[in-house]
Amino acid sequence: RASPEEEEEEESEEAAAEETWASLWRISRLSAAMEREQRLTTSSKAQADLASPLFLKRRARAREHKEGSLRVASRRAAASGRCAAKLATLSSVSRQLGKNAQYRAHGPGLPSALSVRSKFVAVGTSRGLTLVFDHFEEVRRVLGAAAGEDAVTCVDVSPESIVACGHASGSLALWDVIKGAEIKTLSAEVFATPLARLRFARGVHAVVAIEASGAVHKVGAASAASKRLWHQHQHQHWQQATVDCLLDESAGVSARRNLETAARAEAVFASAKSAFVVALEPTVKFAYKWPCSTGSIELVAASERRVARLVDATRLEVWEHAQNAGQEVCRLQHAALALSFVDDHKLAVVDDERCLRVVAASAPGALVVVVDLSSFPFLETSLVGHNWYSRCDDACYFLGANELCKLEPQSSARRVEALVESGEWLEALALALDDEGFDDKTGLLRRYVSLAVDNAPTPSSTSLAHSHYSMLAAVCVEFCVEARELELLFTEIFASFASLDRLDAFLEALEPYIIATKLTVLAPEVMAALVSHFEKRGALVAVERCLLHLDVRGLDFDMITSLLKTHRLYTALFRVYAKGLADYVTPLEILLEDARARDDFEANKRVQKALLYVRFSLHGLTFPWGEPDQDLGLDKLKALRNDLLLFLLQRRPIDADGGEYGHVAFMASKEPGPTLDALTAALDLGVYSPVGVEADNPFDGARAASVATARGVEPPH
Repeated sequence: RASPEEEEEEESEEAAAEETWASLWRISRLSAAMEREQRLTTSSKAQADLASPLFLKRRARAREHKEGSLRVASRRAAASGRCAAKLATLSSVSRQLGKNAQYRAHGPGLPSALSVRSKFVAVGTSRGLTLVFDHFEEVRRVLGAAAGEDAVTCVDVSPESIVACGHASGSLALWDVIKGAEIKTLSAEVFATPLARLRFARGVHAVVAIEASGAVHKVGAASAASKRLWHQHQHQHWQQATVDCLLDESAGVSARRNLETAARAEAVFASAKSAFVVALEPTVKFAYKWPCSTGSIELVAASERRVARLVDATRLEVWEHAQNAGQEVCRLQHAALALSFVDDHKLAVVDDERCLRVVAASAPGALVVVVDLSSFPFLETSLVGHNWYSRCDDACYFLGANELCKLEPQSSARRVEALVESGEWLEALALALDDEGFDDKTGLLRRYVSLAVDNAPTPSSTSLAHSHYSMLAAVCVEFCVEARELELLFTEIFASFASLDRLDAFLEALEPYIIATKLTVLAPEVMAALVSHFEKRGALVAVERCLLHLDVRGLDFDMITSLLKTHRLYTALFRVYAKGLADYVTPLEILLEDARARDDFEANKRVQKALLYVRFSLHGLTFPWGEPDQDLGLDKLKALRNDLLLFLLQRRPIDADGGEYGHVAFMASKEPGPTLDALTAALDLGVYSPVGVEADNPFDGARAASVATARGVEPPH
């Protein structure tokens, strides 16, 4: 929002502009001429044609992300890789879980806890066993003495391939996955209530455990003199493990709120009113604490750099490590059941409506993807607690009754390829444009053009073929303009349409982008083709309209000026001379010379245009836009004003019919009031006094072009 001073300054500028316009027009003497120029500078058709299929696709995508109303993707769409995150089923693991579910009474039991780490996937079961899979989805071990009723309530795997299993009875078992051997079991007498959460701490040989009562413990292995001795005798060190109580039940820590291990030797958990980061070594202490005074903390998650907490089930906040302030990133519409970082920049949230939402952790309100999980076989909370999801290596895993899913972010390159494979080319092109990380933009467009040409309708289907190539041209222009790949547009794409004899579609697609000033330069061969196309159609006014928006300094000056003079397109002629040569007088002379050869009606219209141009130029405004001319400094503006007045007050104009001061006399004969207004405005602006003009007027008896040439003005090359 602007400050009061800025608003006041803006209001004063608007008032000054209104005063300038009022003095410029002297009420409404040239209003009809101004309306004609305004019709020339706008084109409702061209503005409508700007909405190419690719433009509409990108606008819809932007609106969805801005409003936080992404369409809910099906699991099939999420599994295809077309979304920002891919949700894939681990098929072999899921088949095994499905078989187990069929034999509830005699098999390993239903899944009850999950832990995924860099080497193994551990799934605890309702009958006290732990199934350990590798990442090729092969069963490596089944840990547990025998299937029984002591369900595994939580599980975790260490980098050294040690598995910790917490049971409903309150016991904790440590297993060696490689050897399949039990290392140590802490009996139920050690913990007062069943274990609800387990995490191996990073960088230290310890397990952090939370009881169902909320008591937090550290189970630490005995220390070793060196790393070599540790690896040689790690079983012995874990067998000598000790249990230390970090927080008792009075701290209010809830196992439901999650337990994470963050940086080295740090654990993250929460009570209803605070989120904690606890350092485990060299001494146990609170490293960071983030109180919550505005609600109750329901869930907590941690990554390498950030801690996220869910307040009152719907308000998601993210805090940077070692900072005392966080930010709200979104408000959920439904209460959350699960919260986990997917990577350091994205959070995954599963709500009670069975929707999976991936949220940007650093951009408030930015949804990445929403996936429908209504078909996912959720486990009963009473059986599994809240250990049914786990994070590992920039991926998040979700455990169901007979299924294990993996959610991982998709790079833009992988998403584009998935969209291409499914035939969603417009979505792929839109994604490539909007994602700065996608590098091969030109290669993707080449593939699209090649495919579109190969699958074009037959020439016999005239209207269908025209529609096809019109859409293809609009997409190519939109893509190249937005990607700033004009060289590709004016070389390969232009040549492709020319070889197919479809340049009409290509050139028609350029016009709206030129008028919208999204395309301000054209290659010489493209400009020549544009002129030829509209000339054949008898619509050269479209060329004039385009020239008012193009940077004329790169055009073929001789070709363009010849065309404009031949077809009497004087508005564009004024712009070409002014911007291409800094010559403001020659086009005025050309217009007045033509006006003298016309009947009264046409002559009046040309004189009105000339007077409008003079008034704009005297005030340093671009014609016909009426905007300040950025190319005119104060000295140039003074010189321009003098030249215009000296030209109008020529005593012996070379193209007049013998009368003195022929220009002024001719204009006054057609439009006396506006002519006197223009001269008055010149004098009011302090232009060079006309007294003694006949003695040193360089325009007397000379062409304006020759005066410009004498001053060293040459056409641009």
